Amino acid sequence: MSIFVYIFAAKLDTKNDINKQMEQIFNSLAPEGYFANLTKKEKGKFLRYLMVTYDLNYNTIRRKLSGVAAYQLNTLERMACTEAIKKEDLWRY
Repeated sequence: MSIFVYIFAAKLDTKNDINKQMEQIFNSLAPEGYFANLTKKEKGKFLRYLMVTYDLNYNTIRRKLSGVAAYQLNTLERMACTEAIKKEDLWRY
């Protein structure tokens, strides 16, 4: 019985490690970094998608995503950008 518990605990620990690694990868993909790696044309499409879908102001969101020092994304804008990144196939092509 104790061997079964040990194996189960080891598998559970491995799954937790994998989940933590995936969470770190997802968190490291900041919308600002993602935006910086887009081409000029893709940036325009991304911003247009954010404007139309999430009703975000073009100039404000562009300024915040470009990393201007005094401007940062608020929670709702960050959520909208993250959703848009996940749904990349809707706006990119």
